[in-house]
Amino acid sequence: ARVPTIREPFAAAVTPDGKAVLVGNFLPNVRTNELFVIDVAAVVTVIDTQTHQTSAIQLPDCSHSLRQFCFSADGKYAYVTHILSNFGLVTSQLDQGWMNINALSVIDLHEKKVVKTAGLDEAFLGTGNPWGVDCTSDGKPICASHAGTPQLSVVDTLAVMGRLEPLYVNPLAHAIPYDARRGTDPRRRIKLPG
Repeated sequence: ARVPTIREPFAAAVTPDGKAVLVGNFLPNVRTNELFVIDVAAVVTVIDTQTHQTSAIQLPDCSHSLRQFCFSADGKYAYVTHILSNFGLVTSQLDQGWMNINALSVIDLHEKKVVKTAGLDEAFLGTGNPWGVDCTSDGKPICASHAGTPQLSVVDTLAVMGRLEPLYVNPLAHAIPYDARRGTDPRRRIKLPG
């Protein structure tokens, strides 16, 4: 079958039960070169493997560059790596995520919606291009590799799912990374050779 998806499909994964294929687009759903563009976001297309019917799950505003999916051990959630960018305002500084945020979003597969988005950056130390993502066999941490920095982010699943609020919103910057000064940081970063 040939099934249409949103702009530039890049990542795809079959759900553990085999009932759906998730397809993530690399580019946002609309062009970003016009003044005051709203609802610029990455979209995950959900394809029913039996009927080939599709539905769409929109990620947070200003999301793009979806790279890879993985699933929770119980098959209830999908995790996807991506970037959040400041498309709507003039960028006045690069630190603290005023331009790009490296992020991980959690999708509830039953509800077909994003339930959390976690920043992978530190307040004064960004990560580069989150790419591969996977869960450990016990499902507790989520591991995300970074193509732009030789590091692996290890994120506490329980923290991302609601015990902490890893990503908060700044009206001037759209989003800035979790600040460890606000509480226990749910992430740790492991340096890799390279």
